[in-house]
Amino acid sequence: EAQWIKLAEVTVNFMNGTEMVNDLTIRKATGIDSFQIYIPEVIPGKEGYVFTGWKSSLDEEKLYESGSEITGLLWSDYKEVGTITFEAQWKELPGIRFVCDKENWEGTIRQPDLSVSEFIVEFPSDSPVKDYNKFTGWMCDIKEDIYEAGISTVFFSREELKELGSDVITFTAQWEELPSVTVVYDRQDDSKNTTVPVQKKSETEETFSISLPADESVYEGYEFIGWKYKINDGEYSQGIYTVNDEAPAFKWADFANGGTITCEAQWIKLAEVINKKF
Repeated sequence: EAQWIKLAEVTVNFMNGTEMVNDLTIRKATGIDSFQIYIPEVIPGKEGYVFTGWKSSLDEEKLYESGSEITGLLWSDYKEVGTITFEAQWKELPGIRFVCDKENWEGTIRQPDLSVSEFIVEFPSDSPVKDYNKFTGWMCDIKEDIYEAGISTVFFSREELKELGSDVITFTAQWEELPSVTVVYDRQDDSKNTTVPVQKKSETEETFSISLPADESVYEGYEFIGWKYKINDGEYSQGIYTVNDEAPAFKWADFANGGTITCEAQWIKLAEVINKKF
């Protein structure tokens, strides 16, 4: 009567917590001393986490990647029936923080299905506002790139997320100063000349005006009558603006890169009375 012994077999389970992701059974063939395990390419999903690989009792220190192969396993370690279990490993997704000076937007982005290969960050639809500055975008502390509000989307690959050492990815508001104009009040005496800066306050501000002070300088024999002005190196205005006139208005579009407005004090010579002896 023929006698038989049961050859060894190994059941391999791939677990995501209590969920069975995949399983397979490997049976020993006569004359074969070793076997290999092919790790399925399927990547499990877990909301709020990125999958980093598989761990097994084969080597508790090693992390196995989906789609990889383990070779050189000996049947002598599995006399009859054995089980090898692989547990899915996870890393919590980082939080996302938007920082704008003292005002912070904070929120943790969670992606329901991480079987996809990228982690998506959507930016606030509204741009932050700061007086005398133009918002130019959000600077990412990880990628060191700038992204526009409400338009750009930044992608972090699974590999990037696995390597991140930070629990929070920070995006900091970036600013560019709005243009400014230097107003020079030329009293035709360097010791009495003054300058006043005027800066655009917001991107929606289209025009600005300058003040025309009542000049307090005293020149013997002359009377102050008002101001003429010129833009940069242009010509002086034809008319004379007195302190009672409405101050001239200027368009910021003409000063996209800044500039200078020079106001020159205007004087008239007073009449002289000459006494003569007859």
